[in-house]
This record gives sequence, structure tokens and C-alpha cells, in this order.
Amino acid sequence: MNSQESYLKANRKASREIEIEIFGSPQPRHKVHRSKKTYNRKNLKKAGRNDLLLLFTSLRIKEKTYLFCFLH
Repeated sequence: MNSQESYLKANRKASREIEIEIFGSPQPRHKVHRSKKTYNRKNLKKAGRNDLLLLFTSLRIKEKTYLFCFLH
């Protein structure tokens, strides 16, 4: 192994150790970034399900019970 290869290897190792110190685990180097603008059915379904959340609560005033429904 020549000096340039050993320099690169040592530099990568030091960089990785610093990364683990800062973030607590190694960070992915080749992870694909997905654009928010592209069609993604999973995220659309997830967003639609959260929009239809109904909250029910009851309120009792003078022996009468009132039921309220809130759309979230």
C-alpha cells in the first residue's frame, strides 16, 4: 500500500469516528433523496387518513348530556 492510499484510509476512518461522535451512529453515504414533488401513494394515503380524524367529547350540564364532534 502506498502513502496516498494509507492517507485516504486514515482520513476516512477519522471522518467516520467523528461522525459517530456527533450523530451517535454512522450516517448513510449513498441514500437516495426522494423529492416531495414526486407521486407517492403511501404518503398520500397517510395524509388522507389523518385528515379524517373525528374527536368526540361529551359535556354534562344540569342532568343533560351533550355530545360534540370535532373534525381534526
